[in-house]
Amino acid sequence: RGIEIADGSVDLIFTDPPYPEESLPLWRDLGAFAARVLKPDGLLLAYTGAMYLPQILNMLGENLDYWWTGSIVLDGPHSRVYARQIAQGSKPLLFYVPHGGKPRAWFEDTYRSEGEQKESHDWQQSIGAAIHYIEKMTDAGDLVVDPFLGGGTTGVAAVQTGRVFIGFEIDKVAFVEASERING
Repeated sequence: RGIEIADGSVDLIFTDPPYPEESLPLWRDLGAFAARVLKPDGLLLAYTGAMYLPQILNMLGENLDYWWTGSIVLDGPHSRVYARQIAQGSKPLLFYVPHGGKPRAWFEDTYRSEGEQKESHDWQQSIGAAIHYIEKMTDAGDLVVDPFLGGGTTGVAAVQTGRVFIGFEIDKVAFVEASERING
């Protein structure tokens, strides 16, 4: 809807971009966006698949500093990545900061998911991880942004924890459903 986010105004970008190879250019765009809008102590946390991790790290590194790679341990049945003959039991979580930046808080790099939650979107992530990292990395009233809104999990977690939230989604149906979920 034409929302413009001011430079240096965002405390946390917590997001889950698409994983397919054809979506890789979005990571470069995400890095440039994060570099522009994050505060000096702001943080980009992004779920990612492992298949194209080297390319993703390079693209984000064009505009941000790599901080750490965490992991979401997946409970329940593991996804099969047939191209690599892997039963995936965890999902990488990337931590990036603006050039010269530093996160304001200590954090654990591993979170155990409470299990599959797909009632709002095919690619929905667990609410627990979002709440955990939003609470650890921001304070009440801080601005949390998700440029790949999907089912709205980040928005729900941000609102539940008293943060200001802005989300973007190109799929109009998903955006309406996520907005309804976030707004209760």
